Amino acid sequence: MTYSAKAIANLIIDTAKEHGGTVDQLKLQKLVYITHGWHLAINESPLIDDVIEAWKYGPVIPTLYDEFKNCGRDPIVDYATDVEVNEQDLSFRLYPPMIADDDQDTRLLVQKIWQKYGGLTGPQLSNLTHLPNTPWDQVYKVVPKGQISNHLIQNHFVELATSTAA
Repeated sequence: MTYSAKAIANLIIDTAKEHGGTVDQLKLQKLVYITHGWHLAINESPLIDDVIEAWKYGPVIPTLYDEFKNCGRDPIVDYATDVEVNEQDLSFRLYPPMIADDDQDTRLLVQKIWQKYGGLTGPQLSNLTHLPNTPWDQVYKVVPKGQISNHLIQNHFVELATSTAA
């Protein structure tokens, strides 16, 4: 199933809290990106339907950046939200998009990503995404703020999986 980046971010925020940790904007960006990348490699399908761009500090999901930019480097304490508009009376409500309780595969993937990468800081995760020949590197060299394709991301994470399995 494909989700919004906000729903995956909210699950990561919950996972961090469960493990006594926190995430700031930079760390959350990278963890959502990494989770998406491993999902592409494992399931051959996207986890998020948001655009990912190659910004100066690595892959960025603009919808998440816009959501949490006011947090700066502080820990994120609130969920990402979406707006639901009632077309009858044009009233609206904010709600946090969440992962379905019965989607154990996504929940397990986020747990595994947290176990492997959750102890790293945002800058450390950013450094991982800046390595030569990463999807970010390939796009940023040519078009800063260009879109990083799922194809590039998937190939990179499949390569990571095969290199660590060897």
